[in-house]
Amino acid sequence: RLPRFQLFLLPAVLLLLLDTFLSDRRGRHVAALTMHPATATAAAVLIAVCMSGCAGTRESADAGRAYQLKQYPQAVSLYRRAIEKGDQRPRTIYDFGTALLALDSTQQASEAFERVADLPDAELRYRALFNLGLAHLTRGRDPAIQGGGEDLDAALAAYQKVLLMRPDDFDAKWNYE
Repeated sequence: RLPRFQLFLLPAVLLLLLDTFLSDRRGRHVAALTMHPATATAAAVLIAVCMSGCAGTRESADAGRAYQLKQYPQAVSLYRRAIEKGDQRPRTIYDFGTALLALDSTQQASEAFERVADLPDAELRYRALFNLGLAHLTRGRDPAIQGGGEDLDAALAAYQKVLLMRPDDFDAKWNYE
């Protein structure tokens, strides 16, 4: 979800600045419009903070739409750009790994999933571990990749963790077997 509350902060800040300006002018007859430097600085910082919070989420949302439309290369590049710009939210990193997995970039996807596999959010941890197991399983079953046994062992370990979290998960049982 996009933080849309920021759209309401801009008018509030502008009204606050107007009130501050008018309260400074009351009782004085000043020809030029002036604003206290501390007020201007505080307002500029507040506006910059509010507006910068939308940039990463906007790119993440665009990447999510590209992923839903099965435009995986575009989704990967948009997620990568959002992460490089500072969006380090676990959900964004997980979605980045999922888009990489859809492109069969299993090594990079594994690295992304490992970054979020130990977080306290149980649902995100479950999904990251499942996809981590899938990435290792895909690499382990690929005859072109040497060292597939290590990947299969890593897939087993990931699916064991998934099954400890959700013992009734049929897909995890199937992949584990």
